[in-house]
Amino acid sequence: MKKISLYYTDSYNGKDSHKLLLSAASLYTSLPKDSFQLSSERGKKPYFNNYPNIHFSISHSGKLWICAFGVDEVGADVQVDDGKRDRARLADRFFSSDEAEWVKNHERPNHAFCRIWSRKEAAVKMCGIGIDGRFNRFSSVSDITEIDGKRAIILDFSLPTEIAHYAAIAYCDSFEIELKRI
Repeated sequence: MKKISLYYTDSYNGKDSHKLLLSAASLYTSLPKDSFQLSSERGKKPYFNNYPNIHFSISHSGKLWICAFGVDEVGADVQVDDGKRDRARLADRFFSSDEAEWVKNHERPNHAFCRIWSRKEAAVKMCGIGIDGRFNRFSSVSDITEIDGKRAIILDFSLPTEIAHYAAIAYCDSFEIELKRI
């Protein structure tokens, strides 16, 4: 079983994501922070051009920031539900029909929406496609799904924090999560 290393903080200030990424990469590899050269191309996932075999995925919501590392493409997402918006209304627009139905029939539809959103976002991040016309063409109700011919195993997880949240990781193979606070 493969291991996903997930670094997190519950005191994210909305500004230091790049610094947190470099710190997490340094902890993951035991290499100095300044050895990583981050690159990005429009419409593609960011990557370390000098370490192409280090795959990562970043997400943040509210004061939570996470970054997952794996030996293959990985996707991670975290959602904090502030309760200020009725997110459940968006289910028909962004979700597959079975996901939208699950949200509508849930006793806490806003919470159900956040759970499904984090699972879908993790899956598309793993595949490197983002939120586009394919977002509602696959279902994340099951822990195994397929997007554009790529298999994604999606697991929910919780961070040891007092902040109510929903979080998920998607990976191509069976995996376990190792949480590390930074």
